[in-house]
Amino acid sequence: MFHRNTLITLGVVIVLLSCMLWAQPEKQDPKGPKDKKRMGEPNEKKMMVEEHLKNKLDATDEEWETLGPLVMKIHTSQEQLAGRVDKKAEAEAKTNYLKALADLNTTLDDPEADPETIEEKIEALRTEKMIVKKELQSTQKELLKHLSVYQEAEALIMGLVD
Repeated sequence: MFHRNTLITLGVVIVLLSCMLWAQPEKQDPKGPKDKKRMGEPNEKKMMVEEHLKNKLDATDEEWETLGPLVMKIHTSQEQLAGRVDKKAEAEAKTNYLKALADLNTTLDDPEADPETIEEKIEALRTEKMIVKKELQSTQKELLKHLSVYQEAEALIMGLVD
């Protein structure tokens, strides 16, 4: 009788442990999902960012027609100035700033690049960076004209305006 109860208890424990192990979620890769579909396309990311910013500013659809382009221009400029540019965007180089950034990176990757060429590319990037900063300030001033006090506070908290 003792052996039978022990075997039944042992069987129940094994079944419970098996269920617990089977039900555990998969470990996540700390670098993020490897499946590109799960990561989302760049347009999906842009739409998610845009929706998030619209919600944070509590903007109506009508307000967003005016605010959206300004907010997204500011967001994109800030991402570029902070160096948060993915290699694909840099490779496509749709702006003068991204072209200058790509040129500098290409020059730095060249082991035979001379210091004078590197200095020229640095100066070109600095010039483009100053242009982006001026455009950013202008866009921020324009955005402020269209924001309510609440929206201005949220924009300040999010770092969209100074």
